[in-house]
Amino acid sequence: MDETTPVIDQYISLCGNNASSSEILMSTFDGINVFWGTSYQEREAIYRESKQVPYLHMYFSLEGASSSHEENTGKQYFLTDNQHTISYEPSFDGYYAVSGPKVRSFGINIPSSFFQKLILTDSESLKRFWDKALAGNSVDLTAHPMPITARQKMVILDMQHCAFTGDMKKLFYESKILELFLLQAEQAEKLNGKRASPLKPQDIEKLQAARHFVYQHMLEPISLSQISKATGLNEFKLKRGFKSLFGTTVFEYLIDLKMNYARQMLLNTSCTIFEVAYTLGYSEPYNFSKAFKKHFGYVPSQLKESFNVMH
Repeated sequence: MDETTPVIDQYISLCGNNASSSEILMSTFDGINVFWGTSYQEREAIYRESKQVPYLHMYFSLEGASSSHEENTGKQYFLTDNQHTISYEPSFDGYYAVSGPKVRSFGINIPSSFFQKLILTDSESLKRFWDKALAGNSVDLTAHPMPITARQKMVILDMQHCAFTGDMKKLFYESKILELFLLQAEQAEKLNGKRASPLKPQDIEKLQAARHFVYQHMLEPISLSQISKATGLNEFKLKRGFKSLFGTTVFEYLIDLKMNYARQMLLNTSCTIFEVAYTLGYSEPYNFSKAFKKHFGYVPSQLKESFNVMH
């Protein structure tokens, strides 16, 4: 199995001269390609790609906007931050693009040789998906991108911070790919059973602005009234529309942002639990630890201990 390595030139070629800085990390095994990266660019960056082999594509737009356009079929995707999709493509010849001052993404490309482990037909969504895929047709698991859940983010973080090497890393990645696929399938089944959102286009635009406002101000004390004033939505539409469009409440989304930010600080910095708690606005470390455990299922000290053991 190839070790996870930075592929700077490839990501810069994606962003061209628009990228002021960028990096993508990539790990491959048995034809499976796992990648994640961050880039900063002044304007939309476009690059061309051609794949003549069938593959399953799991893509997570963590921040910024990503899009693709397949020339032969005219099929297009557009994902904003905190959205994901899963699709099967018999081939691809077209363009990818990223836009936004900062773009963070995570993706997995899976060849047909690995499909057998993922072919499940226990739900209507999966049955429809695999019937079309195995017939060689382009197909998406859902008609629209899905919001990234807290559990999905945990799996992504686990893969990004994998400390194993060699065959152990391969086994770890395989298990996490299966877990992530099942989480996507479970979410798709729930969403496909719901009626289409009655939200108006202008309300959707304002709700996306509301989510971005929460993201920008997650480390500050913010209220629903502040978000309403900033986006032009009354509080009723904000609460009801946010849940309908993103599958979570404003408060749950804020907590998810804070807890994942805290997890990154604990893993990637030398900050103490007290310092992380203070950064997130908690006056008492105990209250932060309690919220962290409720969100992830373990306390911050356990994360620190396991990370120190692995390194």
